[in-house]
Order: sequence, then C-alpha cells, then structure tokens
Amino acid sequence: MVKNLAVIGASIVAISALFYYLSVSPVRHECEIVFEYKGHSVTTRGAGATREEAIRAAVTVACGQVSNGMAELIQCENTPPKSETCK
Repeated sequence: MVKNLAVIGASIVAISALFYYLSVSPVRHECEIVFEYKGHSVTTRGAGATREEAIRAAVTVACGQVSNGMAELIQCENTPPKSETCK
C-alpha cells in the first residue's frame, strides 16, 4: 500500500513538472500563414520555440478548419502554406 502511494505521488510530481516546463518554455517564434487547401483559404497564427514549430502549429490550426476526417487532415498537414511571415 505504501509502495503504491509512493508511485502515485512520484507520478503526480512528474506530471506536474512536465506541465510546468511546457507552460513556461520560451516561445521565440510567431508565424502567420496563408493556407489554401481544396479551394479554402485560411489565415492563421502559430507559435513555437523554433520557426518550424511555429509554422507547423499554424498549419495544424488551418487544417483543423478546412479538412474533413483524418485522411484529409493528414493530407492537408503535408501541404505547404501559400505564404508565411514570422517574427
């Protein structure tokens, strides 16, 4: 019983530390993209530690708006944005 409580306590501490790290990790890049997919045009923003992460985040948001179903979502996320502006 004590061993189970120790494992549970250690798991809670580890998860809390992970959430803390992810919430304070530096956002160094912000990108705005114009994305076109199957006749739909969307402008979205994304942020991340690297330029590539920021663009990927923006593409994920855009694809969530214009795709229908998992197959289209995967195909959409592999489509490059029409334009991108990063800070």
